[in-house]
Amino acid sequence: MTHQVLQRLLWHRPVPQMRGYKIESDAGSNVSNAIEAWNEENPDKQITLIYSDADLSVWFEHIVDGTSDFRIDDKPIFDTYKKDFGFKLQGTPLPEDVSKQIFTADLSAYFLFPMTDQGAALRDEIDQVLVKLQEDGTLKKLSEQFFGADHSPDASKMEKTVN
Repeated sequence: MTHQVLQRLLWHRPVPQMRGYKIESDAGSNVSNAIEAWNEENPDKQITLIYSDADLSVWFEHIVDGTSDFRIDDKPIFDTYKKDFGFKLQGTPLPEDVSKQIFTADLSAYFLFPMTDQGAALRDEIDQVLVKLQEDGTLKKLSEQFFGADHSPDASKMEKTVN
């Protein structure tokens, strides 16, 4: 997933130069965890982390009005919110070396199922369908259609449970 640094228009600072700038995020999220780790490892380049449980649209509005300075989010989310709300923000791709530096953990997402026989059956059925959609190229096609790029998982990371 490509992450974007979201900033006010005509304002650009690379993440390593963002000391003293403010970012708004929720506690325990990948972004907050990454900024906390960044601050711990870079005491001379602290980024002010404002914890909030506001909706993402509010966080984007706070960048526009100057309450906060930037946000790191994935491109599909940013593109959707920008289109739906008309935010006057710019997205700059987060350089891969910086992304690896601040997002050290695996950012994969997972489906959660009840720990019951029905939950296991549903999980197996969904896994089978997802593997088939990945193999025939449908996941890639849908990702490109709805997100503008291929964000489908690498085939090697998909568990093959199809009989």
